Amino acid sequence: MTVLAPAATARFGNLRYDRHVTSLSADLGLLPAVNRVTAVLPRDVPVDAAPGDPAEITLDGGEGSATVLTGTVGSVRRTATANVVTAVDAGALLARLRPAATFDGQSVADVVRKLAADAGAPTGTLLAPARLAAYVAHQQRTGAEHVAELARLGGALALVDADGEVSLLPRPPGPPDRALLFGREFTDYRVDDLPARPQVVVVGNGPGGFVPAPDAFLHTATPLTAGGADPGPSVVWAPAPALRLPAAVEAAAKEANAARAAGAQRLVADCWLLPEVRPGQLLEVQGLPGRLPAGPWLVTSVVHTLDGRAGGATRLRAVVGGDALGSLLGAALAALGSLL
Repeated sequence: MTVLAPAATARFGNLRYDRHVTSLSADLGLLPAVNRVTAVLPRDVPVDAAPGDPAEITLDGGEGSATVLTGTVGSVRRTATANVVTAVDAGALLARLRPAATFDGQSVADVVRKLAADAGAPTGTLLAPARLAAYVAHQQRTGAEHVAELARLGGALALVDADGEVSLLPRPPGPPDRALLFGREFTDYRVDDLPARPQVVVVGNGPGGFVPAPDAFLHTATPLTAGGADPGPSVVWAPAPALRLPAAVEAAAKEANAARAAGAQRLVADCWLLPEVRPGQLLEVQGLPGRLPAGPWLVTSVVHTLDGRAGGATRLRAVVGGDALGSLLGAALAALGSLL
């Protein structure tokens, strides 16, 4: 019988801790959530790190290690019994930023890249080529909230990856990144079937035929819905004044309805420690008792925990994704059509 031995390795400032972490909690989510790791070390273990120093945390579930967070030390707490270090990634830098800027004729990726640069946050893969005639990054939102909103307008998911880089990625169509087997990787689960929410029609203002067109900034009396249905009990109009082009409105509406359909089923799974699982991944579950759908499931948040007595565990939350989302969205649109 193979006995798994979960372990954590942490680097705070100039010091590395291999066997000193007595307990740890890593909370990961999609932006605007801030990824953070809280590690507890014995009182007598030297901790010289200060807020802003480099931080990197790696977890090993017993079958291979994976980096969970790359960022900086957020805070250090010293008590009579322990040292508690909290590390955060680039999401914290974006959350501290209150931008005040206007962007003309730039793509979603370009705006996110500039906001991240203003926050001092590195960027990775930015797959959101949609161009906006204008976007106002006002101070009523944090930088993290602006990035999440821009991702929504550009039909993407916003996250910070394991390397600490801000990324924009489309909803993964499949195949799943990995398969989890009941009784092997995970031990318990819950699936909630929720009432269907109204169809979303994104409403822009314009329209211009292309981004630099002379009429791209003109307001019109006719809402720009890209052919969407009129508002009613089963249809909700969502204003998006930054969208001036029919193609941009259509892409944003597709993402809004994908998010709405995905949330109709939600999975919570308790697993053995799986440090490689992160928000934005597509998973499939197999060998289930009961009638739980195999998925694929899109992971939206993860909590990894490690304790010297209880061992390691991962709790993930997910919504419908991949091919299953396409089927669910098609069924929802068909049902909507019968009501109109």
